[in-house]
Amino acid sequence: MLGPQNRYRDILPYDQSLVILGRKWPMPLTDPRPNIISGLLSAAYVNASFVRRPRHTPAGCAVPATYSQHPEYISTQGPLENTVADYLTMIYQQRVPQIVMLCR
Repeated sequence: MLGPQNRYRDILPYDQSLVILGRKWPMPLTDPRPNIISGLLSAAYVNASFVRRPRHTPAGCAVPATYSQHPEYISTQGPLENTVADYLTMIYQQRVPQIVMLCR
């Protein structure tokens, strides 16, 4: 269903951290399960995930981040010709201050 919106068919975002167009970042914090209706997802989907850094114990061990921690990054694939508008919409809606693109 969402194949044309993904650069790679085998690299998909996790449901728990999915960036949804029109849904600002604080919203996933209160509901870690997006519960998206598949018909609505096609209009709001962008292949991107919120990323939270792990916490560290006093002993220096990494502990997974909790949903109460604000996301610090968005990880996404480079846009395709048909997804540039959605990509730019995501950047605008999420107020992304910096973009780092790693390409070959």
